[in-house]
Amino acid sequence: MSFLQSWMMNEDPPETLGFVYMLLGDEGASNTDPYAESETSDNHWVVTGPHVMLLGSGAKPLLDSYPTEVPENAGEPWVMWPGTPYAHLMMPTN
Repeated sequence: MSFLQSWMMNEDPPETLGFVYMLLGDEGASNTDPYAESETSDNHWVVTGPHVMLLGSGAKPLLDSYPTEVPENAGEPWVMWPGTPYAHLMMPTN
């Protein structure tokens, strides 16, 4: 929760490893801009089904091993919000 609170408050994320699950998926978000509120032509909007996320500083060593764009095969992991303090690993569960 501390990671999500820091994102909502636009503060530096904590130095921890977090695990979050969204088993109902989401209604969509930008894959590049943590604060985008709607789809634009350049913010790489993605609607994700059920997934889990690894986040926080403990996840950073893993991020270089995964693509920063949503794979064509939506069942493969990728890095969301790359290049920001809030970058995290998205892992679809379907």
